[in-house]
Amino acid sequence: MNPFSFKAEPNTFSGRVILITGATSGIGRTLALGLAQLGATVLLLGRDVAALEALFDEIIGNHHPEPGIVPFDLSQDDPERLTALKQVITERYGVLHGLIHNAAILGDRVPFEHYKMTTWAQVFKTNFEAPVA
Repeated sequence: MNPFSFKAEPNTFSGRVILITGATSGIGRTLALGLAQLGATVLLLGRDVAALEALFDEIIGNHHPEPGIVPFDLSQDDPERLTALKQVITERYGVLHGLIHNAAILGDRVPFEHYKMTTWAQVFKTNFEAPVA
C-alpha cells in the first residue's frame, strides 16, 4: 500500500478538540484546515488576531466545526498567563484531545556560542515550557 494514498474518513476527528499553536501560517494553518475538514474543533492559537479571524472565517465558510480563536503570545514571560490560558480552555471546551505545538522561535541567527542568555531563555520558554505549562 502506498502511504501517500491514505484518505481519512470525513469525520475521523469529530468531537475532538485540538489546540494548534502557530496556527495562522504554514504548517499550523494547513493542519488547522485539515483537522477541521476531518471534523475536529480546532483551537487556533497565534499572535495575529486578524490572521486568526481570517482562518476562522475560512473554516466556517467551508462548513466545518466552529473553531476557537486564542490570541496569545507564547514568548511572553508570565507563567500565570499560561495557567489562565489552560483554565479558560478547560472551562470552555472541557477536555483537550490533542496539542500540536507548531509555534517556535529560533532566536538570533548566529552560532549557538554567540547566543545571549536572554535569547536562550526566550527560546526555551516558547519552545519547551509553553506547551507543558
